[in-house]
Amino acid sequence: MPDNRQKKEDLLKTTFQKITHPDDLDLDLSFLRNLLDREIDFYSIEKRYFKPDGSLIWVFLSVSAVFDEDLLKKGIKIHYLFNEDLHVFCCKNIFYHVLFNLLSNSIKYSSSNIYIKIKSNKFKTLVKIEDDGEGIHEGYHKKVLGPFFRLSTKMNGTGLGLSLCKKMIEKAAGKIGLKSKPSEGSTFWFRI
Repeated sequence: MPDNRQKKEDLLKTTFQKITHPDDLDLDLSFLRNLLDREIDFYSIEKRYFKPDGSLIWVFLSVSAVFDEDLLKKGIKIHYLFNEDLHVFCCKNIFYHVLFNLLSNSIKYSSSNIYIKIKSNKFKTLVKIEDDGEGIHEGYHKKVLGPFFRLSTKMNGTGLGLSLCKKMIEKAAGKIGLKSKPSEGSTFWFRI
């Protein structure tokens, strides 16, 4: 029986077309083309994958692409710190929206490194997005989660992203916050 490392290596050698059920492939490829052409920001579908033994497994797949030139220009590295077998039990739309918004903001303000940390148990999931950017003065911590507030006019945005994230997380009985000091970077977190 192959170990997990061997299974992972075998999976990386194949294409998703080979492991996707033929009835799901055209829809998935169509969404992928739209994503790469920047016609959509993300897509989610239920689809079937073939397991190594030939049996099928249904999955809910969410795919997004962060097209941000800052990643390349600044040489930002994103570090993922969570277990490979992580299971998150919450509203997928809220989770995706908030994670995407916090990551996008972190890319705008980071210098070189971003850390995505996720811990989950059967009741709650804690997500932290840490960056090594400019940081935020404590006097702005509550304001930055409010509507139409922007720390900088140099960056694109409406000042609504974080306030919408706050509303969504609170509607799902969760919490959102930040820890930051000038010149020490920022950590935005949410628990859902």
